[in-house]
Amino acid sequence: MLLYLDEKGPITAKTHGGTSWSSTQVKIEKAQKINGLLNVFGTYDHTNDKIHVHCYRNKTAKQFVDFLKRVDKRYDKNIQNIFVVLDNLSVHKSKKAKEVLAKDCPRIKLVFLQVRSPELNLIEVRWS
Repeated sequence: MLLYLDEKGPITAKTHGGTSWSSTQVKIEKAQKINGLLNVFGTYDHTNDKIHVHCYRNKTAKQFVDFLKRVDKRYDKNIQNIFVVLDNLSVHKSKKAKEVLAKDCPRIKLVFLQVRSPELNLIEVRWS
């Protein structure tokens, strides 16, 4: 399995439902609505052209790990490896995040892009 991950934010949150800015029209769930500023983590699965998003008040390693745990739960346990393509944001590379992911989500493998190469991350095209 190959997924593409990125984040947006902080952005101003709307207090009403509706679709996201992605071409695949992802709904933001009521539980994810946060008044004020929020950060959105998202993965794009090109095999079914779907984007999975979740919103957080902060953009930290803790939220990054929480998001990847959510992603991990979405996929069949028979899938041995989930490769996640992402940029070099510090929260992605933190020692704590790597340790927790290795322990709690061993099938998730992080694939870091070269610096200044966002065009190689397919989610960038979907929600830019």
